Amino acid sequence: MIPVLSERSMNEEENVNTGSAPEASEGADKKNKKGLMKRLNRRAYLEDIHRTADGRYIYTGQCYVYNEEANTRGSVLLRLWLLVLPAIAASVLGGCFNTPFLRDTWYVIAPFAFELVCTGSILWAVGRITANGRILREYVRKQTFGAIPLRAGFAIGFAALGLIGAIIYMILHGTVIENYAGEIIDMTYASYVYIALKVFNIACCILIMRYAPSVSWNETAEKV
Repeated sequence: MIPVLSERSMNEEENVNTGSAPEASEGADKKNKKGLMKRLNRRAYLEDIHRTADGRYIYTGQCYVYNEEANTRGSVLLRLWLLVLPAIAASVLGGCFNTPFLRDTWYVIAPFAFELVCTGSILWAVGRITANGRILREYVRKQTFGAIPLRAGFAIGFAALGLIGAIIYMILHGTVIENYAGEIIDMTYASYVYIALKVFNIACCILIMRYAPSVSWNETAEKV
């Protein structure tokens, strides 16, 4: 007698043969959808930009102006520049001093490089805020004031890692080294200046991270 396989048995056998292929396909679909949604969210503001009959592009989305009663534009820009310029200066100057741990110590050099990038991105955001004038489009406000706290947080984290790495190096190896010519060089002063600059940059970034979200805005019907 020839055994007859039911439809259920055939489906079970097919699933066994295919293994985890459906699950893998489902996971890939979810990953693709997630990536697509992320890209769409980044470009969502393009839906508010339309082309007119004469070929010009106009923005129809929401715009914001500074709440002059709480914070004038001039006071906001002044405070941002007074915070970001010392921060970027401290970050850059940290790499100008001849310290033993910035020669070949990866756990100090890597955080320093990332700290410089993050602090520079804050400087770029403040420059963009200044260039955009009194009225800010919604997406510009999100990409500047909305992004500054996260960028400042990363700058703080990398500066702290570099600070800890420098202290660890000083504890383990000291600050007096012998160069290739056999000369003894004392780098104690430069090392402590580096540490002071890291602390100063962290303080500036903390103030920036706390101040940016506190700026008050009003919606406006004016468009730019």
